Amino acid sequence: MAGKSRKDKVLEQERVSVLGMLLNCESDKKPSFEVQCVDTPIQPNGHDCGVLVLKFIEMWDGVSQFNGKALPDYTTEELQLIRQKFVCDWVLNEDNVLRDEVIQHYDLLLKK
Repeated sequence: MAGKSRKDKVLEQERVSVLGMLLNCESDKKPSFEVQCVDTPIQPNGHDCGVLVLKFIEMWDGVSQFNGKALPDYTTEELQLIRQKFVCDWVLNEDNVLRDEVIQHYDLLLKK
């Protein structure tokens, strides 16, 4: 791999700067991290990039096991099911302080 381009160097400096601000680090204690490029599938529509990112975070183990990619190629229908599962998991999570209110609200709606 060739050396970093000027753009890559600037982006790396910006990432370190933002991470330093988020972690409230002194300038001489800059955080360090390694950027890895991973082959991921292209979303099949114009609105599921966030769902793919969340699924990537959930599944990534450093191994490209899906025909050289970090994730399988999902259809729009599969991404809809994944989105629904994420929402259910978040709403029904025991740490969700509004969990019981949401369950009660939808229980009342289902009884109508």
